[in-house]
Order: sequence, then C-alpha cells, then structure tokens
Amino acid sequence: MQALLNIPYADFGCGYEQNRTFFGPGDDEFLSDGCLWDLRSGKNIIRFDKLNMNVSGIFHPTQPHIIIGSEIWDIRMVNSNRILKKIPELGGIWPRFSPHSNVMFAANWYSDISMDMNADPSQDIYELDSAVKIYDPMDYE
Repeated sequence: MQALLNIPYADFGCGYEQNRTFFGPGDDEFLSDGCLWDLRSGKNIIRFDKLNMNVSGIFHPTQPHIIIGSEIWDIRMVNSNRILKKIPELGGIWPRFSPHSNVMFAANWYSDISMDMNADPSQDIYELDSAVKIYDPMDYE
C-alpha cells in the first residue's frame, strides 16, 4: 500500500509525552504533536506554543477551536498565535464531547495517565479527581 501523503512532523513537533493525532471536523486538517497540518498540501499551518508536557491538542467538533491543555485557540487567528481563553481545569487532561457536541466533559481518565512503574507506591501520584467538570462548549462556562 502506498501512502498518499508523508508528513515529516517529527521534524516540527513539540515532543508531547502523550501525543495523539486528530482529524479536523472538515477532514482537511489534522493536529498532531502541537502542530496543525493541511492534509491537501501536506504543509504545516502552525506550530502552537508548548505550554504543557502531555496534552498535544484536540479539535472542538463544532467550533473553529483547538484545545491544547488549558488553552483554547481560535484557528481563524492561528497566525497571531493568540489564545482565546484559558480554563485551568482542563490542564493535563483530554476533554471529551457528548455525541451531539453540546456538552464538554473534563475529568481525569486512567488512559490519560502515564504510569511510572518505578514510582514510589506510597505516594499518591496517580490519585484521580473524583469530580467531572461539565462545560458548555460554546462559551466554556
């Protein structure tokens, strides 16, 4: 099988510890390792500032926003590299959206945690929040 497009994102990426790649809502862009790419041309659109070590970013399913850690970026203004809003509770987690994208959930999930097998078991470094925070994904309130 031949690749349709080879993206050299290792040369551009931010080196997130829990990198994940996501297609944009319009299937013409993808986000990987803190970089937004144009699928048609294979060109890097922007490399976002790395403000955390783990969460490399996710697209908002209905808004022109990218959520990277606790920062919300408006992709219509990516060239200005401007953060639209900061939500500290989103720091270090992967937000999830309801099936109709009218609710955004913020909670720590076991799959989001990097387990260190050499860690001291007497320390509660893997303690998870018991609360699930729910936001309106239109204004993040």
